[in-house]
Amino acid sequence: MSEGMPGAVLEAMALGTCVIARDIPGNAHLIQDNVTGLLFRSSSEFIVKASELIDDETMQMNLQRNAQKYVAEHHTLEAERTHYVELFTTLAW
Repeated sequence: MSEGMPGAVLEAMALGTCVIARDIPGNAHLIQDNVTGLLFRSSSEFIVKASELIDDETMQMNLQRNAQKYVAEHHTLEAERTHYVELFTTLAW
């Protein structure tokens, strides 16, 4: 977890919710486009991706499964604790 990491996106992924998010650094750090969620750059691209997702149940299941797996492997409580200890140790020196 970092200050630029969107907590709502991380929580949604952990719960197995399909995430469609604007392609900005915080979101792009968490979401691998078309693997763990969908990223868009424009309103028209959002409409296309949202429509595809609504119509494709296989895509929905794959994004949900991949997102939950990513969070379980990379954002466990222990991993977050370790990150914060390293961050605070760096700041203390």
